[in-house]
Amino acid sequence: MKSLRDIGIGCNYSVELWDKGNIHLTSTLLISQSTHYQPITESLKRVHLDNIVVQKPRIDIQLGLMKRLSFHNGSLLLDLSSSIVYRQFFQEKHTYQSDFQFNYDNRMEYSYTLNTYHGVWHKNNLEKSYRGLFGGNIAASLKVKLTDHSFFDLTFSCTTRNTFFYDYIHTIRYYNQGSSSPTSTITHYGYIDSKYGSLDTFLYLNIGYTYQLKKKEKD
Repeated sequence: MKSLRDIGIGCNYSVELWDKGNIHLTSTLLISQSTHYQPITESLKRVHLDNIVVQKPRIDIQLGLMKRLSFHNGSLLLDLSSSIVYRQFFQEKHTYQSDFQFNYDNRMEYSYTLNTYHGVWHKNNLEKSYRGLFGGNIAASLKVKLTDHSFFDLTFSCTTRNTFFYDYIHTIRYYNQGSSSPTSTITHYGYIDSKYGSLDTFLYLNIGYTYQLKKKEKD
C-alpha cells in the first residue's frame, strides 16, 4: 500500500504561554482525507494491471506547543510546532472490489477484493503496530502576510504512527492466443489468519491559506 496525497481543512486555536519566548499552547481540529493506492501486479511476468485507490476520511484533534518567529515587522512568520494527534475515522471498515476485467495486451483478466480497517487493531504481519488512533506531528510553517488577517502558508510536516490494516485477495486468469476460456487461474489470498498491517511515518509538503480572527486586546 502506497501513499498518494492528503487534503483537508482545519481550525486552530492558540493561547500565548510565554510572551518573551513567543510560545503558544495550540489546539487544532482537522477534517481531512488521505489517499493511498494498492498496485495489482501479476506475479509471474510482473505485469502491472491496475491500482486500487483507497481513501481514508478522518478527524484529527491535535494538542501541542508552537513557537512563532516574526520577520519584516510581522509580514513573514515562521511557526515551529510539535503536537500529539488523536485520530477518529469515519468508517471502521471499507470494501473495494471489482469483477473480472480483461487485459488485452497480456491475455489475462483479473478481479480483486480489498478490505481496509481503521481505528481497530488486528493480528497482522508487523513486528509492532498500533490501532492508529494516536500519533505525533512536528511541523514548520512559513506564513506570508496577505492582509491584516490572512496568510499564504507553506508547511513541511512529519506525522507518525499512521496505522491501518487490510486484507487483499485477487484472482488472475490466463488465456492462450485464440482461446475463449482460461487455461490457468491463480488466486492470491494474502494472510489467512491475520491482516496486512501498514505502519508509516509520512512527510508532507502542504500549501494552503490561513484566515486569522482578530485577537482580543489586552487590558
